[in-house]
Amino acid sequence: AGFYTLEQALELACRRGELMQRCGEGQMLALQMSAARWPECQAVVQAQAADALLVLAADNGSNSITLSGDAVAIALAQQWAQTQQVRATVLAVSQAFHSPAFAAMTAEFAQAITHIQPAAGRIPCVSDVTGELLQAADLTPAYWANQITAPVQFRQAVAVAAAATGILLEVGGH
Repeated sequence: AGFYTLEQALELACRRGELMQRCGEGQMLALQMSAARWPECQAVVQAQAADALLVLAADNGSNSITLSGDAVAIALAQQWAQTQQVRATVLAVSQAFHSPAFAAMTAEFAQAITHIQPAAGRIPCVSDVTGELLQAADLTPAYWANQITAPVQFRQAVAVAAAATGILLEVGGH
């Protein structure tokens, strides 16, 4: 979108990846259900394992969400999905992306990228954190640190992109 030079974007992505590798293991579970049903699943898992980590990692569409958590929480969420006849797929990942599992590295990441300053973008770009159009002023180190742990607002971002431009190109690291 033109906010960063290639060198800046690579530095940001590489530093993020390097720090994320230091974080612990986790899992993710894709569910074919609306985000409105997420609290049901969360309540059942928390009742069975109060210390388990389980969060809504992504709102992908009207009938598609992704959860992140530890192995116990993901197994319990998968069991809940089976009892509710909700299609569930454990994703082939080694970490619980877009979850508090990465909270320990966000301050270090924000500090490491303070020198990377965005330019005015050339192409409209929608944030997966807020689901709104991005401006260069939004792309602070705090924004990028939050993006690591915040749930992906893909459904909202798609709606905003379609309304603003009629064109959607998703580019990501996964």
